[in-house]
Amino acid sequence: MKFAKTYSHEDCGFCLSVSHAKLNQIRSSGAGAHEAYFANQEMSLKLWVVISGIELTLRNRASSFLIAEFGAELFGSEAWRLGDAGRSRIEKVIGRSRGSNLTIDALTTQLPFSFWTLLFSKRMESYCWPVLFQNLLTDSAPRTRGVLYARLQESLELRNRIAHHEVVLKAKYQGALERQLEVLSWICEDFRREAEDRINFSLQPVESPHEQ
Repeated sequence: MKFAKTYSHEDCGFCLSVSHAKLNQIRSSGAGAHEAYFANQEMSLKLWVVISGIELTLRNRASSFLIAEFGAELFGSEAWRLGDAGRSRIEKVIGRSRGSNLTIDALTTQLPFSFWTLLFSKRMESYCWPVLFQNLLTDSAPRTRGVLYARLQESLELRNRIAHHEVVLKAKYQGALERQLEVLSWICEDFRREAEDRINFSLQPVESPHEQ
């Protein structure tokens, strides 16, 4: 006689579809798999809204000020001024256009977030930083390039983790939502205020495991 298999809660379609390996990265010994997963998703969503705002406002404002100061050639024949990393990212976008007439607006909108964070690296300290320091930042922003660069590196790291469905509820990222909202306020206070108002962020910590 054959007996029907008895399934545990962890054999449900949800757990099997997400994978036990992924769920084990998220939850602690006392947390339910479903609850831990959606707690991580909730924080990912909040961070994604803020970080996408950082990327959008940084790209649009930085490109506008840099073109006004140095001309559109900075994203073309003068791209060498942005160092090897910056130039290679520009060349990749141009290469993907396959000879089509790529406008400066189309080019800048296709550059990855990593390109815009490079503008705050030490390599750009004597070139781009003075322009961005004088024009891009709000009064509440720190006056030290290194502080801005470090915070934007966290923005980039979190963006990539969320895009690849990785865990953001970790001890390393505790307080990240507040920090990223602050970064957004350094670029555009109005955007930060509206994002916070419309989405009704709760900045209380999410009850979930913070893995090391």
